[in-house]
Amino acid sequence: MRQIFHRVSKERVSIGEVCRRLQQAGEHTRTGKTVWDRTTVWGILKNPAYKGSAAFGKTEAVPMKPKLRIQRGDPPIPRRPVSTVNAARDKWISIPVPALVSEDLFEAVQLQLEENRQHARQSKRGARYLLQGLLVCAQCHYAYYGKPINPRYR
Repeated sequence: MRQIFHRVSKERVSIGEVCRRLQQAGEHTRTGKTVWDRTTVWGILKNPAYKGSAAFGKTEAVPMKPKLRIQRGDPPIPRRPVSTVNAARDKWISIPVPALVSEDLFEAVQLQLEENRQHARQSKRGARYLLQGLLVCAQCHYAYYGKPINPRYR
C-alpha cells in the first residue's frame, strides 16, 4: 500500500500507470487476482483508514426517487425501494486505526488525484440530446438514442 501512495505522490503517476506497474511486478490483489482495476486503486487512495482514521456510517439508505422510465426487464416495483447515497461528513463516526501512511503523504496523494482528474482526457458524460433516455419504442420498450452522423457519408 505504501508503494501505491508513494508512486502517486512522489512520482506523480496516474492510477492507470500504478495498475500497470503492479501487474508487471506480479502483485496480487486482496482476492488473489493479478489484474488490478483502476477503481480498486482509486478506492485505496481515497480511503482515510490508511492515514489512521476509519469511518462508520459513510453511506445511508434513502427512499428511492421515482425513475423517468422503467428499465427493460426490471419489475415496475423494486424489491427494496431504497437507494444508497453518501452521508454528510458530519454524520460519520470516526474510528482510530493504525496508520499505514502519514497524514502528509495522504494529503499529497489527494492533491495529485485532483490534479490528475483536471488533466484527464474524458468525453463529456450524460445526455447529449434533449430527449435522450426519455422516449421509448411502444413495441419493444427500448429507449431511442441519438447518433451523430457525418454528412459526407450519407
